[in-house]
This record gives sequence, structure tokens and C-alpha cells, in this order.
Amino acid sequence: MKYGLLIAAALILLNLLILILKVEKSFVTNLLGWAVTFTALFFSLRQWRDRYMGGYVRYGQSLKASFLFMFFSSIVVAFFMAIYYTGIDPDAIDQQIGMMEEQLYQQGFGESQMSAYTDLMIRMKSPGFQFFTGILSGAISGAIWSLIVSLFVKKENDPFQDAMKEVE
Repeated sequence: MKYGLLIAAALILLNLLILILKVEKSFVTNLLGWAVTFTALFFSLRQWRDRYMGGYVRYGQSLKASFLFMFFSSIVVAFFMAIYYTGIDPDAIDQQIGMMEEQLYQQGFGESQMSAYTDLMIRMKSPGFQFFTGILSGAISGAIWSLIVSLFVKKENDPFQDAMKEVE
């Protein structure tokens, strides 16, 4: 749980920075988010391995732990974002809808298509819906990140050395 909170804190700080600076979502902001996620998960998982697993962890154990870290962090981040959009800056969603409308207009969408998309976005801005989708998307991306990061963190013990300790 502690490691999930650390990952959530890193992601919340990044989101706050993006929201406060009013940076538009782009490939660069996505790369930054991926880098923060990878780094936070890698160091959390490595510290967990070294502290609680004696320095060794199989891929499956690492995968399970990292998924739990990411799932817990997605709950915390989704809760924070729901609070942010309802209490701290309720106009942020309307601004995001405005930016999406502008992007749709630039891509050549018609007025009826933009209106239908805007209506859908307005229905999806409820805190409960955002909380649910935040957890769901966090769990899915957490599973993907867990598969990747666990490859770098796994460190299996040498069974030969374990057998030789029993002989000595």
C-alpha cells in the first residue's frame, strides 16, 4: 500500500503540474507520464524486492506486486481527480471540452458530429463516472506497466547456491 501511495503521489504531482500550467495533452505529455509511471513503479518494486523479498523475486511475484501497487495508485489518483474536477477546479472539464471541440473542428468534423461528441462528454463528466473510468484505465495500464517493469526487476535466486548452503 505504501508503494501504491508513492506512485500515486508522483502521478498526482504530474497531473497537477499539467493542469496548473494548462498544458494541452500531447505526445510529449504522454511520454512524460509514461516516464514518471515507469520510474515510480520501477523504484517502488525494486525497493519492495530488496526490503521484503530478500533481494530476490520471481517474475510472477513481481507482476502480482506491481499490479497491486498500480491498482491501489489508480484508486488514489482517480479519487484525487474526482475531487479536483468537482471541488478545486470545476471549470477544468468545460475547458477540456472546449479544447476537444477546437481539435475536432480543426480535424474537419461537422457541426452535428461535434454536438454529439460534446453531449457525450458532458454526460461523462460526472464524478462517479470519472472515478470508475479512472480506476478501470489505471488497472489496465497498470497491468501493462507491470508486465514491462517486472522484466527489469525480477531477480531469481541461484538454486545451486541454496542447495550448497544446506550442505555446509
